[in-house]
Amino acid sequence: PIDVYENYRTIRGKTADEEGVGMPRSRLLEIPASNQPCESFGVHENLPLLKELYDKGEATFIANAGLLLKPTNNDSHRSDTPVNLFSHNDMANEMKKEDIRSQHFGTGVAGRIATALTEAGMQTDTFSIDGQQVLFSTAGRGPPQLTIGEDGLPDFNEGEESVPNEVLKSLNGPVTPSSGQFAQTWSMKMNEAISQYEKLKSLLDSAVATENFPTTRIAAELELVTKLMQSHQQRGAQRDVFYVSQLRYDTHQNVDERLVENFSELNAALEAFVEETK
Repeated sequence: PIDVYENYRTIRGKTADEEGVGMPRSRLLEIPASNQPCESFGVHENLPLLKELYDKGEATFIANAGLLLKPTNNDSHRSDTPVNLFSHNDMANEMKKEDIRSQHFGTGVAGRIATALTEAGMQTDTFSIDGQQVLFSTAGRGPPQLTIGEDGLPDFNEGEESVPNEVLKSLNGPVTPSSGQFAQTWSMKMNEAISQYEKLKSLLDSAVATENFPTTRIAAELELVTKLMQSHQQRGAQRDVFYVSQLRYDTHQNVDERLVENFSELNAALEAFVEETK
């Protein structure tokens, strides 16, 4: 039998003289696994909340969700898989699509989920708190993604030289027989966007978080998610899908220190998020 853990540690740089970047057992929080080659997995010591939620059945992990078509090696990986395995941005993009065989062109995994829910009769909204994401792409079949910054929504069209919203709606109002199809579509989408923005901003401005969230970017994003969750009835949403992100994982050095810092920050943000949702 293969000691998978020790094999992993060796791959991650462990030698007789160096620990490498794999985690020693003493710094791992063990969780049981089922239907896996390993009987258990380890959660980083600075993410105790994830172990707690997992043990309660309130969180789960998805194993073996990588981007290899088949086992490969240094000599054949370019021909064995279409994914650029050693490019961080390409790998992040491909993980959001989860379509290594190109069976769902132009879509992201969450976009396909949202489309399926919508087609099943459940109104579903998708929100990215980190810019436009291919994760929510639906190839025009599902709900459009809404992008919001972690600070929420500012006043629409603000500034000294801005045009009042009612004027914008009037300019993009009733069309004439000579209006082209593109002009009609533009006007319709413009007015829809203004109305949707005003409604969502009003809902967010009236939402209040009762927990004290840490003053970090990931905490601000999760706090905004809880405020969006509060508005689901007014939006008529039966399901919501949210995307948040935490940066600084591109570690070329000081890997251990960076993970301790990032995971501690994430754990604190998740603690506030869990309490707020409860």
